[in-house]
Amino acid sequence: MLGDNHPNVSSGMSNLGLVLADKGDYVAAAALFREALVIRRRAMGPHNPALAVTLNNLAYPLRELRQYDGAIGALEEALELSIPSDGDESPTVANYRGNLARVYLATRDAVRAEPLLRRSLATRLRTYGDNDWRVAMTKSLLGSALTMLARFPEAESLLLDAKRVLKPGPDREGREAQATLNRLQTLYDTWRRSAASGSPKPGSCSGPSPDC
Repeated sequence: MLGDNHPNVSSGMSNLGLVLADKGDYVAAAALFREALVIRRRAMGPHNPALAVTLNNLAYPLRELRQYDGAIGALEEALELSIPSDGDESPTVANYRGNLARVYLATRDAVRAEPLLRRSLATRLRTYGDNDWRVAMTKSLLGSALTMLARFPEAESLLLDAKRVLKPGPDREGREAQATLNRLQTLYDTWRRSAASGSPKPGSCSGPSPDC
């Protein structure tokens, strides 16, 4: 009815892309998001804030496919488009910052991930409160970044707080709960190796609790 270039068609493509990404078909999902983005750019212009949602969606399968430069570029553009319209401290911008930090964590670049996560966490705390699962998810990601930076006690505090809030289950919160348990294990393994090597972070405890 609408032809190949109508924004409503791009919305349908994006929704199908989300389903395929959730099923793990990242190649097909990325192709749909790219096609939807082309249609939206043509219909809305290159600077429309509505493009940010599709760019954010595209970044997810690109990250899973380890196409990190593409994912970073998509999220940086999403932020450039959304900050002027939504505000620098909006929940939407916090979401995009958190997703960009995830890409940096996937590349082991905790130095870039940490400030993004701290800004995202501050916004989400103001918006949702300390016991919201989205706040806990961000604390968990920040704990992962701090583990990479060998700031073990602060990482442990954040990860244990996230574990307290996140509930197991088949939904996204449940997946984040399991990811937090994995991050805690990584923290303690890394911390023990650091303590065994005799090079703990200055000013930190020499081993993971409850042993130190």
